[in-house]
Amino acid sequence: MSTSRLVRILAPAVWCLPVARRELYRALLAEAAAAESMRDRAGWLWGAACFVVKEGIMGWLRRAAIGGSALFILWIVYNGIDSGFQGTPVQIAAYLGLLSLLTVNIVVLTRAGTRHRDAD
Repeated sequence: MSTSRLVRILAPAVWCLPVARRELYRALLAEAAAAESMRDRAGWLWGAACFVVKEGIMGWLRRAAIGGSALFILWIVYNGIDSGFQGTPVQIAAYLGLLSLLTVNIVVLTRAGTRHRDAD
């Protein structure tokens, strides 16, 4: 497969990047197109592909962690409702501690995603 074909294949991947990272990705592709040797061009294209994977996966992982935490909170609350919120003091403390940690996890991940987008 020729490198110009790889550039055409990788170019549409720009949509999955944050706005500020798109220009850097386009610059990587432009450098790949301007490279003289096939080895240099392949290196630039490999770097562009890794860049897209890294930047794209981080957003999806953040969303998956937020969704998983919310789902786990709902499951814990459902089980608490089902048992009438009865338990030993240690169980109640563990229950409240876990709910607190999961809630903090959602808040931190949401703010990190907002800060990441604002920096772009």
